[in-house]
Amino acid sequence: MNERDDPVLPSTDILPRDEIEEGHVTHEGNVRENNEDASLFHEPEDGVTLGRKGRLVVVADGMGGHLAGEVASQVAVDCVREQYLRREDVDPLESLSHAVTEANSVIYNRSTENFSERGMGTTCTALVLRQGQAFTAHVGDSRAYLIRNGAVTLLTRDHATPHGLLRALGAEDKVEVDMVGPVAVEPGDSFLVCSDGLTRHIEESEIGEIVKTTRSPQQACERLLHRALERGGLDNVTIRILRVLQAGGQPRVPPGTGATGNPIDLDDTQSLELPGEPAEGDPPPPPRLGFLILVLLLLALATAVVAGLL
Repeated sequence: MNERDDPVLPSTDILPRDEIEEGHVTHEGNVRENNEDASLFHEPEDGVTLGRKGRLVVVADGMGGHLAGEVASQVAVDCVREQYLRREDVDPLESLSHAVTEANSVIYNRSTENFSERGMGTTCTALVLRQGQAFTAHVGDSRAYLIRNGAVTLLTRDHATPHGLLRALGAEDKVEVDMVGPVAVEPGDSFLVCSDGLTRHIEESEIGEIVKTTRSPQQACERLLHRALERGGLDNVTIRILRVLQAGGQPRVPPGTGATGNPIDLDDTQSLELPGEPAEGDPPPPPRLGFLILVLLLLALATAVVAGLL
């Protein structure tokens, strides 16, 4: 994991259980016989664990020999959930990084020890919503998005070329995990995590429009899936959406740090006060001396002209 500043986390203000809506779909697509995607949404039963660990979404897109892709993706989501919940780290990114790294080790060991699972691997994108903030851990070309007022922000970076994946769980004994967060959560935000079976057919602008204009996350997932299948459905499609109905009035937190350690600022626009321009609500400034002198000179000239005409 890359070096970054530790985020400052609020000690209170859990997103209440009934203020998150969740939707999901998965489909083998129009070409594949098997669905090698796996995913989960985990919400702790008790409020203490919910406040400490938050809500977890994981999507994995498996690959490999006969049924091995299905094994790899399912191992990934199960292992990430187990390891994330087991860790006692205060920082969710530490727990996520450990969980994804452990999943990589488990898949790699099984791939090397079992002939039927030789060469299997999987992408893995995990998202945590905790105490008014979002965190992601990512390997591969599945994706996580933040959709705010219809505007789409990609929270992950594809580890792939047109010829295949550059990074996946199980490919090697060690893996580099991209970490992003914390990102401040606002009421109305939607977080979408998906396999590339969606994004190879649908542009980000369409995703944002559908999520923004659809009543529920479940309906948005179904509309997105339908459109991907209409346009070919060349791969398995898995989509999970979390919509924040109310962020609970949590304190505003500063932007977090991304995979490169740079600040994440989702709103670069701000109201600027130009030099010499009064702020809103301020009294107007007094007239400048130069302007007064000019007015007096014009009045004197006009008086002289009028006197000459009389």
